[in-house]
Amino acid sequence: MSVLPESNPVPKSLLLFLAGLLLFQPSLVAQNQAAGKTDYRVAVVDAILADGMDPAAVGPITERAGEALLTLCGFTVLDRSYIGAILKEMEFQYSSLVDPAKAAAAGTMLGAEYLLAIKVDRVDNIFFLNVKLLESSTGKIVAQSSESRETPKISALVDMVALATARLVPGGSPAARSPDAVPPVPRKVPRIGFVTAVDPGSSDYERSAWAGLSHFAEAQGLRIGQDLVMVQAPYGEPFEKALEAFAGTGPDLIICTGFMYAPMVERVALRYPYVRFALIDATAKAPNVRSVFFSEKDGSFLVGLAAGLQALNDGREIVGFIGGMDIPVIRQFYSGFVQGVKAVYPACLVLVDWAGDFQSPGKGATLAGSQFDRGVHVIYAAAGVTGNGVFQEAVDRRKRGDLRWVIGVDIDQYGQGIYSPGKSVTLTSLVKRTDAASHLLARSIDIPIEDWGTPLVLGVYEGGLGLPMVNPNLDPGIAAIIADYERRIYEGQFHVRAEP
Repeated sequence: MSVLPESNPVPKSLLLFLAGLLLFQPSLVAQNQAAGKTDYRVAVVDAILADGMDPAAVGPITERAGEALLTLCGFTVLDRSYIGAILKEMEFQYSSLVDPAKAAAAGTMLGAEYLLAIKVDRVDNIFFLNVKLLESSTGKIVAQSSESRETPKISALVDMVALATARLVPGGSPAARSPDAVPPVPRKVPRIGFVTAVDPGSSDYERSAWAGLSHFAEAQGLRIGQDLVMVQAPYGEPFEKALEAFAGTGPDLIICTGFMYAPMVERVALRYPYVRFALIDATAKAPNVRSVFFSEKDGSFLVGLAAGLQALNDGREIVGFIGGMDIPVIRQFYSGFVQGVKAVYPACLVLVDWAGDFQSPGKGATLAGSQFDRGVHVIYAAAGVTGNGVFQEAVDRRKRGDLRWVIGVDIDQYGQGIYSPGKSVTLTSLVKRTDAASHLLARSIDIPIEDWGTPLVLGVYEGGLGLPMVNPNLDPGIAAIIADYERRIYEGQFHVRAEP
């Protein structure tokens, strides 16, 4: 998958977050003053991208790194066009930055005391971004930082480089190298726990959350099993005891995923008020628990586009929605879905049924059968276990030659709809990116405990939800239209309403 160009406004939330990263670090400006130095000339050289990435990503990524230095660090950043012209005269290859002598020569020619080098690598669907600050006189690396994320968007990669660049400040500022400078405060190695009642290998939802933490640990050089720990215990009293036991060891952060843990997390958090807890896709009433929610209406809008366009392409006029219970949160799924359908197929009829139960596959199958009998072509089910019955009904009908589609929710449910090898009734799914949520929580660990309880809502803009990376049944033309709407939501050009 190539990285697609897109415009990139500077989100205020990102700048606030970057500023927060520095609240507990010595100010670079103060260090400079203590060293008798007011600024340092830095050349931010063009980013080196992984093979297959769109070259259009170079500019935004490089410019944002310079912006981060200017905004937060007080450096003098050389103009990118000037840097390009000089290095072109030198016939300088950016990959030569690994050679200290060539890096030093480039720095001398540019009149820069430091070079900032950026490299983006890709392993499968994970993008790894590394930022290095090199001393021009020696070519030595004086500081480096990294970020990793599963995303194909330039905008997200640009945000990553801003975060990574900001982290260079505490340990790698030039002033800190002066013997007269105020020494930086070493960053404490965080200790993070992921407490669960299930084997993440059997749950895509929890496996994704653990993957996000693992990527964070790898990027930060943390030791999995020591700095990042998974604690597993059976649901109920054993889980609560394990949660409390781990909280008693004084970790920096404990993360749990899912509403079923909320009562236990709340009780334990109140007993350990100075430990940060986090609940993904759930809430708990304790000041030291950060709740992370997902904007279901935004994600449901995207799958509504898929349903409407599939029905339109197939010459069908009705799609359906099945909700577990008629409650506000499920109404958000419904609202976004209807708006998505109507955005591309205004004449399409959307049928809705409420199961009144999240744990009854039988009810799900009965309601799905009724909707299919009434001509529904695609069903979107936000109904928990009840939704399993919707898939089963569609699978049974497909085996009889009656092609109907189902849209999954929360995780990629392609496997749920398989009716023969390599074939599934799953059109696509709304995936809640618990990996993005856990990664963000880990990155936010320096937020003061008194501010920790502020909830987070992740939508399309934050990369918190969307369609699966691979959609075998989604027509490329439909996928392109959905991607365009996703871009418009990200850029603030389109807003999904709370009501249909």
